[in-house]
Amino acid sequence: MKLAGKGVLLSFAVVHRHAGGSIEGPFTVGEIALDAGPMVRAVLEGREEELAIGQRMRAVLWAAPSPGTQQETVELRFEKVPDAGQSTGRVTGAAGSVDNKSGA
Repeated sequence: MKLAGKGVLLSFAVVHRHAGGSIEGPFTVGEIALDAGPMVRAVLEGREEELAIGQRMRAVLWAAPSPGTQQETVELRFEKVPDAGQSTGRVTGAAGSVDNKSGA
């Protein structure tokens, strides 16, 4: 099944301390209803003040260090869709579904 990485933010919460310690807090987790129907949970990019229920979101790929190794893990995260006329300075993927972003 192929899904486009766009949808609507249903809910979100700020996590101040991750139980596993693999992600440094604080960070925001959200539930996104994808346009194709399924709901996903993912880490959200951006500040809590910039997020709103019902907001359009899009998927981005985020390179994050893997604890205890020299390698990076690619994570699927979501960010708000920029307002019309606002540019993120990034190029959208060929299918318009996923962007590349580095966590460095």
